[in-house]
Amino acid sequence: MTAAVDDQRGFLAALVGDGRPLLTLTGLALVLSGTFAIFQSATGHFLPQDVQYLGMTSEALCSMNQCRIVHFMFHDRVSFGGVLVALGSLYMWLAEFPLRHGEPWAWWLFVLTGLAGFGSFLAYLGYGYLDQWHLAATLALLPVYIVGLFRSHCLISRLTTTSPRCLGRHEIDVVWRSTYIAHDRAGFGGGLLSAGIAVLFCIWCSRPSRSLWQVLLWAGSVGFATAIAIHPVIGYTSFTHPAPAVAVALLFLLGMSLCYKRMMAP
Repeated sequence: MTAAVDDQRGFLAALVGDGRPLLTLTGLALVLSGTFAIFQSATGHFLPQDVQYLGMTSEALCSMNQCRIVHFMFHDRVSFGGVLVALGSLYMWLAEFPLRHGEPWAWWLFVLTGLAGFGSFLAYLGYGYLDQWHLAATLALLPVYIVGLFRSHCLISRLTTTSPRCLGRHEIDVVWRSTYIAHDRAGFGGGLLSAGIAVLFCIWCSRPSRSLWQVLLWAGSVGFATAIAIHPVIGYTSFTHPAPAVAVALLFLLGMSLCYKRMMAP
């Protein structure tokens, strides 16, 4: 019988590991937050702080303007929830695949999207309304994210090219007239900006792989489905409003279909 291994790691250090578990936890928290935002909107109720700030319930506000104000609020939250699910899924993929192999661009992509995402919270302060739940979630998640970044830096510190300039170097030669196309545009606050940056650099810096194609398909499907499908649900049938999202969704699906063969190749 072999002797037991004398593991001298501390309990917390073992859980934190090389930092990737914390970054994965950040991604999972974003997915759960986005799912909650979608679910809460589907129930047709406001959060307690919403009721306190507005001085009325969703039912009372719904009696005005044929409930369009409430529907528009839910339209925003469902769209944002889809963005969080997409971004969180990309975070989990980044931590498990490229960062696990010590690819510097993945670490710097966490830094870049984190600055955009967490930094966007400052925009809330300009409206005179501080969402206590959002503040608590941000304050709880930000240390996890920062510690994960510091711990995971060891995965890339042994390499010679660890500067942010690695984001400008693409992994494979791309002929732009070929079938390898992927495109997304950021324009919906910090969340959409972060998701757009994540998709862009995952395509630009990563190797084509089965897991990348799958996570892009999942993230894009959730993001576009929530942003587009919510409009007919709430009766917002203006064609021009969701037209840009529909156009980008079609472009996304075209790119995914064209790069399927290369992504899935061994």
